[in-house]
Amino acid sequence: MVLTVDRSSSNRVTCVNLAGSELADMLPTDTLPMMLEVVSSSTGLATKDLRCIRPDGSCLCDPMGKKTLAELLSASPEELEL
Repeated sequence: MVLTVDRSSSNRVTCVNLAGSELADMLPTDTLPMMLEVVSSSTGLATKDLRCIRPDGSCLCDPMGKKTLAELLSASPEELEL
């Protein structure tokens, strides 16, 4: 499942599916693995079956799982590449 991750007007980070349904509402200080667990719990899909992109189409990737969502959203597309 492909999910779009972006900042909301309330300084939160939201995760929506392609249909526009919000699946997670997270703090900017939360991590990608934390958000994937929330989405996994609500959809029943394994975290390995979830892919996150930013509004600019860049894939969110953090192999170590240590960067905050705010850091991932503000990184340049080159910084997100593996």
